[in-house]
Amino acid sequence: MGMIERSLARLFSVGKALERPPMGGGGMFAGSFGIGTSLAAGPAPFRSAVASVGSVGWLFAVVERIASSIAAVPWHLYRINAKGEKEEIASHPLLTLWRKVNPYYTWEEFVETFQQHLELTGKAFWLVLPLDGGQPQELWPLRPDAVRVVPDPEKFISAYLYQVGGQTFTLRPEQVIYLRYPNPGNPYEGMSPVQAAMTDIDAERYAALWTLNFFLNSAEPGGIIQTKALTDEEFERLRLRWQESHKGVANAHRVAILEEATWVDRKLTQRDMQFEQLRRLNRDTILGAFGVHSSVMGVSESVNRANALAARLDFAQWVLLPRLRRIRAKLNEELCPRFGADLEFDFENPGPMDPEMILREAIEGYKAGLLTRNEGRVRLGEDAVEDGDNFFTPPAALFGLESPQVTTKGPEPFSALPHRLALALSASDTELYPGPVAEVFAAIRRAWGTRLEEERERLVAFLKEATKSLQKQLPPDASAYDWDWWERYGEVVIAELTTLFVVSLKAGMAPGVLIDVPEHELQRRAGVYARTRGGRLLRLGEDGNLVNATRARVNALVAETLERGESLGQLVAKLREDPVFSRARARTVARTETATALGTADQDLAQVAGLDEKRWITRGADVAEAICLANEAQGWKGIADPFQSGHLHPPAHPNCGCVASYRGASFHRQRAVVAEIRCPTCRKLCAKGLHAGEPVYCPRCKTEFVVAL
Repeated sequence: MGMIERSLARLFSVGKALERPPMGGGGMFAGSFGIGTSLAAGPAPFRSAVASVGSVGWLFAVVERIASSIAAVPWHLYRINAKGEKEEIASHPLLTLWRKVNPYYTWEEFVETFQQHLELTGKAFWLVLPLDGGQPQELWPLRPDAVRVVPDPEKFISAYLYQVGGQTFTLRPEQVIYLRYPNPGNPYEGMSPVQAAMTDIDAERYAALWTLNFFLNSAEPGGIIQTKALTDEEFERLRLRWQESHKGVANAHRVAILEEATWVDRKLTQRDMQFEQLRRLNRDTILGAFGVHSSVMGVSESVNRANALAARLDFAQWVLLPRLRRIRAKLNEELCPRFGADLEFDFENPGPMDPEMILREAIEGYKAGLLTRNEGRVRLGEDAVEDGDNFFTPPAALFGLESPQVTTKGPEPFSALPHRLALALSASDTELYPGPVAEVFAAIRRAWGTRLEEERERLVAFLKEATKSLQKQLPPDASAYDWDWWERYGEVVIAELTTLFVVSLKAGMAPGVLIDVPEHELQRRAGVYARTRGGRLLRLGEDGNLVNATRARVNALVAETLERGESLGQLVAKLREDPVFSRARARTVARTETATALGTADQDLAQVAGLDEKRWITRGADVAEAICLANEAQGWKGIADPFQSGHLHPPAHPNCGCVASYRGASFHRQRAVVAEIRCPTCRKLCAKGLHAGEPVYCPRCKTEFVVAL
């Protein structure tokens, strides 16, 4: 008799003998589902599931992965106050019970045990001790094959029968917490993924046994020995000699020497039976029944960082979360009320953290004015900093730094065009950009030329390997290729763009205007620009993304090759000749990024200098795109307003050589710029680099005031 049975026997022996509950009558629940007076299904499904998980490796692996992942999720206990708000509880008898469910089970063992029951049979039972209605002290998992549900015409379930060791214990509904996956054919039973995939699970088990017997040389006769009529003595001698020479793994593939006999081969090899494909199909079917991607199980076929992370997110959202919500519902509905009506359990989100997504959320939330600087730092796991409760300064004061000094020369200091405007009239790269910018441009062009060539050869190697594994058949596309350029090139591209932005800022300072910005602040601002711009270039899914365009072009070439029935060699030749991997494309990327950095730098510097109007200038109708000519036709407009194309500044398209001219209205020239604007009430720093007379909002006092000198 086991530990639970001894406890039950002792508890039941104290009171009166319990009778078997009445079984007749059908009733509202039983009759409507055609169950009548029958009990739940017997132990056969459980025994079959346990036998399968003990003999089918992939079934054990997926059940263990789900159960151990569920057990690894932390839980927290909360009290709901009068306002409906949650307050976490650090110490409570219920929390103690959940962390140590009984003297012999750790919390992880308890969760893994009942979760295995759920995955294998679709149902799990928790026995709540003591049974006398007092506050629960222990929780025990009961084997599903030992528990039978007794239907009730009014209460749905009248009792549970726990049958073990020749004894039957009758448990009231409140003494058992019953979890189950819904069964469409029987509301008293659960249905597990194992039941739905049992045919494929059996096929996998038999395939494994066949493979074992294949190596033991006893799965089936590999052929027939044809001889003349043999005496019993000759037959026995031939049989024994054959077994000694050829049976067993050590004797496999030995040459057979026969006397006056002929060998007739009749065996099927594993290749003939496509055993590898069969085992893979069985594996994928078993994993599919549980909704688990193969990469979550450690299978590395066609896996890269992007789709591995996507598989982990799917595993958390579609496998772990529904199971955790089911457990939470049982805890909050059937266990928490026994300790108090205001208690509630909840679990931590089991989803993996995507550091790139968190970084993007922090940066974009801060830039959009939704998060303060410290709120963004908290998302990145960094400590708060002084004055970090400020929101992002509006673009009009993007470079309104600690104490920028603006000095002027001449009567119209803010009407001069950017000093590199005249250079835009030349199409030559060496003349188009100022010296330092041209040097960075050339370095970026060379770097992208090398990267595109490396990607082309890496892709060719991938297609060759994929074609080989598909028995000389080209793959349908290159989706399985590792397209994560952000992982491969992100850091070096950020460094390049940071350098480009710094030299663009310095090159964009027009004659007559000197803006004294500390070098460290230039570097910091350039780093923010580079990370944001680099992500748009290299992260999949971003607008104007280089990777998306390259992948689409490669997939189109693969589809064209398949449609024409061409060979892998012809596809490789196309890839090596296609413009998508050419030096010309590297030059286009470099020119576009240089123009973007210069355009952003010019506008930022114009804003900090107090300029408030801009206009688009093309290089002439013979070379300009229609989109640029339309922008130029708009004339002067507000510095914060987008042009007709939707762009705030050049470029408007790849290889765009346009520039923007900036000027300041007369009223801006008559107003001083205030370096730091603090709230007159609470002295909070609310903005920097605004003009006198402009309205400012204080988030601390929630009031608006006007900038004063």
